[in-house]
Amino acid sequence: MRLSAIPAVLFLSASINWAHEGDVARLGDHAPCVRCTTTDGIALSTNGLHGQVVLLIFFSLQSEPSMRELEFVERDLCSPVRPGLVTIVVGRDQGEKQLADLTAAKHRIFRIVADPKRQLYDQYATEDVPRTYVIGKDGVIKYASIGFDEWEIDRIKAAAEAALR
Repeated sequence: MRLSAIPAVLFLSASINWAHEGDVARLGDHAPCVRCTTTDGIALSTNGLHGQVVLLIFFSLQSEPSMRELEFVERDLCSPVRPGLVTIVVGRDQGEKQLADLTAAKHRIFRIVADPKRQLYDQYATEDVPRTYVIGKDGVIKYASIGFDEWEIDRIKAAAEAALR
């Protein structure tokens, strides 16, 4: 029996936004409030960002897909700066000292947050990075994904742009 690749591709594409093991916050949920201070000393609260779209990315310095995603997000999503889009990048299991090199390596357009004890991450998931969420102006999760491949940047961008409308 020969199976066509098209149904498999459609299944995999559709599964990106399905619930996954390890999810705490899911597509369609009101996003848990993230209260944090960025590595450059700015206090943020996602509840205080209602009316803006939030791109929330959980990453790890030890995860190659995480680091590739940050490069693509900065280049393809944050540049040029999109009014109404706030990008918060959270280093799961990373302290401020660990993130200092990332922060100093180049001028970052997005805000970087240390989460050494997973206090923020645990509100969204229990395993796997990178994890990406687009939170709409109403505070509802409009897009959620796990992992990263280059083709995914177009989906993230489309979700963010739709939420900005």
